[in-house]
Amino acid sequence: MAVDPWTPGPRRTEIRVDPAGLRAFAREVRTENEATLRPHARTVLADFGQGVPFGAHARSRAVAAAQDRYRHAMVRAIDTLHAYVADADTLATAAERIAAAYGATDAAAAAHAADVAATLAAALAQVPAGPGPTR
Repeated sequence: MAVDPWTPGPRRTEIRVDPAGLRAFAREVRTENEATLRPHARTVLADFGQGVPFGAHARSRAVAAAQDRYRHAMVRAIDTLHAYVADADTLATAAERIAAAYGATDAAAAAHAADVAATLAAALAQVPAGPGPTR
């Protein structure tokens, strides 16, 4: 029975990172942010920039209260939209940094393993040939 590599447990102490997958994820997030989110955010901000779209000439306290609530909701929506765009950039940057760090770690580990293998081969080359192992 195969063990799910992502399931934590007493035998699962390693972290598996796919640097290529993280880089692809970061590209997708940035592409989506630039192609969809930012342009739509500009449209929303332009619409909201025109202010509350009702009750400009009304003198009713109820309408004034509704305008105030609507204005506060627009401000919260604008803040959320700015945060969402910024958070998407932050997420992409984090994925890129993790991919770079683990890519470098994998390369360093491979280099160290190659150094160990070369050192061992050199040491073995210095050992005189003998009759072989004895029991």
